[in-house]
Amino acid sequence: QSAGNGRSNLPGYSNLDDLIASGSPVKAGTAIAIPTDLLFDYGSDQLAEAARLSMMQLGYLITKNPNSVFIIEGHTDNFGSTQFNLDLSQRRADAVVGWLQNSLRLGSDRIQAVGMGKSRLLVPDGNIVEQSPNRRVEIKVRPLRQ
Repeated sequence: QSAGNGRSNLPGYSNLDDLIASGSPVKAGTAIAIPTDLLFDYGSDQLAEAARLSMMQLGYLITKNPNSVFIIEGHTDNFGSTQFNLDLSQRRADAVVGWLQNSLRLGSDRIQAVGMGKSRLLVPDGNIVEQSPNRRVEIKVRPLRQ
């Protein structure tokens, strides 16, 4: 599903590499998807060591876009109960926000965590491999309300 370093092959989503390479401010309404397998082991809410590059890239974008709010959405596949997946997705979103705050010292005023669970499946059916696009972290960029 992913080509490494913050790249997403999901149609309709931007990826971190391209956004950083452009050097332009990130537009409000931009949606960035990071496949969860880059960030977390299956069923886990502990950030993987391999997630560091994607997290640093995301932190860079947040720092370079002071007039934007970044909403970190955790998403899961449809294996397990609705409550289990909602809790897991929230813990994953919280883990990303926590890493950005603790490792990069970014303030919490422009970063929000939201667990979406299995409410927005990209692949509604299939086995664990086929449903891997569902296991993602999406970052939604919104204008900062002054």
